[in-house]
Amino acid sequence: MKKIAFLFLLFTICSNKNSFSQTIEKADSLGLPGDNLNLYAVLELFQKSETFEIFEKQLNLENSKINNLDLNNDDKTDYIKVIDNQTGESHAIVLQVPINEKETQDVAVIEIEKDKSGKVLVQIVGNEELYGKDYIVEPTEN
Repeated sequence: MKKIAFLFLLFTICSNKNSFSQTIEKADSLGLPGDNLNLYAVLELFQKSETFEIFEKQLNLENSKINNLDLNNDDKTDYIKVIDNQTGESHAIVLQVPINEKETQDVAVIEIEKDKSGKVLVQIVGNEELYGKDYIVEPTEN
């Protein structure tokens, strides 16, 4: 009888542990298409990349596990283009996915500018349709 009670207790604990871990995973999820492109990882990759071309190439590598977007629902990971729009010393780097031959979808914009003291400010603003309203990622200082 003790064995049956122990097994039941063990089963209950394991079942609760699994449902708890699933709850944590769902808590991190936005429930939006942006879940398939982690902007924190994108920012980290951007900071490590020496050029926009290297950044685009690394962002789209299959083994990078950063980009899992499929906005056109063709069961293939979408290629993200990196487009730099520069005005003076400010950059708006658009991450854009071609949906079809005529349509594109802006996924996020990396904004780079210098403040009055010369400090460079960087942030990524996620597209509201993919990430929800006011989804902004900024680097953390170590």
